[in-house]
Amino acid sequence: MYVRTRHGSRRELVRPATLLVALVAAQIMLGAFVVWSALQPIVNTIHVVNGALVLGTSLVLTLRTYHSGMMAAGSRVPLDGTPRFAGGSSPVTRGLPADGHAGLSSASARSAVGKGSAA
Repeated sequence: MYVRTRHGSRRELVRPATLLVALVAAQIMLGAFVVWSALQPIVNTIHVVNGALVLGTSLVLTLRTYHSGMMAAGSRVPLDGTPRFAGGSSPVTRGLPADGHAGLSSASARSAVGKGSAA
């Protein structure tokens, strides 16, 4: 398991990762039981509830991993959410007009609409 080998000292990552492995194994077994029980409602319900637990646990693990990446000193995106780029400007905003809007200005957009295809 990647988290246990690479981040074994980080309990906030190891615990949900271990739980996720156990829940996925249980989900596989419950899926087999659903088929073998000919879709008994109680088995099917437990399978669906376990699937929700898998989804929730994977979300917790993802958010904790993302948060720990944000806390890292060399992170590209610091905690304030402002990306750092070499050269001081974002690749997205480079080349935009001074007003920061891409595309037509409101005046040219109105004139373009007025010239529509009148056939």
